[in-house]
Amino acid sequence: QVVDFQAIVSDDFDETEALDMRWSSDLDGELSLSSGFIDGYATYSTANLTPGNHLITLAVVDSEGSGITTSVQVSIIDLPDAPEIVMVHPTDGESVSAEVDFEFVATVSDSFDAAEELEVTFNSTIDGDFCTPTPDALGVASCVAQLSGGDHNLTFTVVDTEGFDASATYYFAVIPLEDQDNDEDGFTENQGDCNDGNDEIYPGAIEENDGIDNDCDDEIDEGTEGYDDDGDGYTESEGDCDDYDATVSPAAIETCGDSEDSDCSGGTDDGVDAAGCYDYYIDADGDGYGSATEPSRCYCDATGDYDVSNNDDCYDGNAMANPGSSAFQYTNRGDGSFDYNCDGSWLTGS
Repeated sequence: QVVDFQAIVSDDFDETEALDMRWSSDLDGELSLSSGFIDGYATYSTANLTPGNHLITLAVVDSEGSGITTSVQVSIIDLPDAPEIVMVHPTDGESVSAEVDFEFVATVSDSFDAAEELEVTFNSTIDGDFCTPTPDALGVASCVAQLSGGDHNLTFTVVDTEGFDASATYYFAVIPLEDQDNDEDGFTENQGDCNDGNDEIYPGAIEENDGIDNDCDDEIDEGTEGYDDDGDGYTESEGDCDDYDATVSPAAIETCGDSEDSDCSGGTDDGVDAAGCYDYYIDADGDGYGSATEPSRCYCDATGDYDVSNNDDCYDGNAMANPGSSAFQYTNRGDGSFDYNCDGSWLTGS
């Protein structure tokens, strides 16, 4: 039968799990180098004590080397006719990765019953009964299973037809996926690796301009031309000529007179619709008068052919046709009209 030994252990400075705990028997020697913890108790369970009177001792040493022991006496009675079970796989202290098939194997025997008549159960302190294999004629009982991540105490139990039973108990660790370094970059998911399938992505990696969070800090492309440092919606690679000033971007409106390239066009105080701009009209014939038929454009300064602030030219295809010209010429101005001074007279002629 399984015997559970429990103790309350505490230390003023060390966490309980950090204490060195060793269970031993004056008959069987050292039993275990560690303790499991159930409901706050340091626990050691075994069904493998030899028959006789035992003095079971728990020795505890803290990180400063201070130690203390406590003991209890227990008598183990050798019951007759009990079956036998030996845990073959895993071995004590073995571990496996989560979500990996693992073969659990035990051998059983009984003085009176055939191996196939024995009932075998594989149990975990985390997952409960996870397998009930039927032994073969040689007494080998096995099954393949995946256990949950965590520290398991496995108990393999055999019961004969008379109700006698025997058990074997081992510690078995199943390493959770988040504690595995699958890409071997030195970091697990629990250590902050945000992509454990790529060995170039981990906490502290160099951030690249690639649209990926390379250093796992929940920011993408920071420190590169692909990051919007000033939060204006544009990065350097998207044309932001001053990514530390949120008022400067390709979408910003140029302000006349501030000598700043606010819209990242390459020039200062330029562009249509700039704040504080003036209406300029196109003067295609260069006579100082803007076209009365073409719409104006709002610039900070005269720009190109848009260099006059009036739209008084009735025909912008002839420099002699404008409000400052004489009323009559001998040839039409170019569109069949003789109205050179834009007063509405001499609209046609020959």
